[in-house]
Amino acid sequence: TRYLEHPPAWKESSLSLPSMLGSLQNMLNKAKGESAQLNRDKNKVYWAQRYKRYSEHYKERAAVLAKEGDTRAPTYLDWSKYYMERSVDQVRDIEAKSLAILVPQAVADYKKNKDKEDAQMKKEMEKNESKKPDKVEGKSEGSSDKFVTALKVKVPKGLGSGGCFAAKYDQKDVFIVVQPGTKPGTEILFALPTGIEPVAVETTEVKESELMGPQEKEGWLEKTGYVNTSYQKRYFKLMKNASLVYYSEAHSTKEQGSINLNEVTLKAKPPKDDGAPFYFIIGTKAVGGMASRNMKIKATSQQELDSWITALKSHKGLKLVE
Repeated sequence: TRYLEHPPAWKESSLSLPSMLGSLQNMLNKAKGESAQLNRDKNKVYWAQRYKRYSEHYKERAAVLAKEGDTRAPTYLDWSKYYMERSVDQVRDIEAKSLAILVPQAVADYKKNKDKEDAQMKKEMEKNESKKPDKVEGKSEGSSDKFVTALKVKVPKGLGSGGCFAAKYDQKDVFIVVQPGTKPGTEILFALPTGIEPVAVETTEVKESELMGPQEKEGWLEKTGYVNTSYQKRYFKLMKNASLVYYSEAHSTKEQGSINLNEVTLKAKPPKDDGAPFYFIIGTKAVGGMASRNMKIKATSQQELDSWITALKSHKGLKLVE
């Protein structure tokens, strides 16, 4: 129509009407081809995401079964690997820039249809319950398997519940704690994240006393008085409520005194005292018109002293001073 209405302008062009229509047709065909490829890529990404979710669910289920000692755990791990390989295979030929667009779209679509998708996944998992996965087509024999899903190790002889041992994996030590009821020689499955490279993080040592919480302890110690600064033998009881109570006799119910550990300080390494080589100091803050006071408490040995200090430190309200 434009050509007929404005013949002078079009006549000046080097392109004839047939050639222009041909160019337009080529552009339309190219657009259709790109649209078809986009749809194919979108479908592949959809299935890749779906297979990935299948893999993650199988891995989680395998970890639960392994902990329960269920013999089906290895089969679930096989299914996890199978679906992860299928997921990777789906997007192998898609360009990175296309994936950057299509993956978020696939995730958003899944969230919109979560109930329907999860029902289909549950149905698929139930169908696979009693069989093993086939080999993924296109994967060559002897190819490396980077999707390690578990370690299988035997509990060393002489190691019981609560024990810990190191197993070698990828030239590194993996420390495994023996679960209650597990006997030496028993094979343990130790699940690893599928297809995820472990991240190195810093660790902090945790002492047994910190895991146990506030400790209780009792025994004979000697203390100095606030007025009479000579040592007096007393029977001390450390309570879980952060009270340090002392008596004149071990079986006495009449308290000679009580200290609230949340209101005092502990000096675990006081200056050397030749008269009391194994002692610590409990200090009280000044209150009202009363001055601050220090109570020296001594043990009969370094081992006994360390034991009391460890028990006292388990009460987090006690303030430590140098």
